[in-house]
Amino acid sequence: MRETTTSTPAGRGRGAARSERARQAILTSASELIARDGYEHLTIEGIAARAKVGKPTIYRWWPSKSALIAECLADDTLMQEDFAPPDTGDLLADLTTWYRDIAAFLGDPGNAALIRSLIAASIDNPLVATELTQHLGAGPEALHGRFRAAVAAGELRADVPIEALVDLITGGIMMRIIDRTGLRPGDSEAFVRALLGPLLT
Repeated sequence: MRETTTSTPAGRGRGAARSERARQAILTSASELIARDGYEHLTIEGIAARAKVGKPTIYRWWPSKSALIAECLADDTLMQEDFAPPDTGDLLADLTTWYRDIAAFLGDPGNAALIRSLIAASIDNPLVATELTQHLGAGPEALHGRFRAAVAAGELRADVPIEALVDLITGGIMMRIIDRTGLRPGDSEAFVRALLGPLLT
């Protein structure tokens, strides 16, 4: 879990503990409601009622529901899964495994609906997109890093535009989620090979 901090005045130990409990209750409530009802139907009023706090408490820490959802992701309250491609020295196999793992996760209709909700939230707040990208393993430390390692190892051509390649792969996945086509684990190698084939050395 990425570290999060809550600033509280010095000398208020009991108050700080209550504030942290309230923060966790809000994160948990927001996570449960977006998973159940979707982002479109998520409201600050609903979150406050479920967390048993006042709306001003939520707005004191987060300016909007999308900012709250971004912290739910950063805190791993909303989505515990992280999909980082392995590095076995075989790029095609590693990306196939990564794609297959994401496809298996999205095979659960609830997970697929959640990701669609997070994509919608990303339109309102780029921080949601950043956190979702990290969870899906397409961030700088994961997919980008795996491609850089493949270039260094001579698996990929040195002139490969890594940013564009990441966009193509993640964009293809996102489109299948949005249009509800779905990802099938059995398609994983064909999908990865179609994108990487011409770029392999």
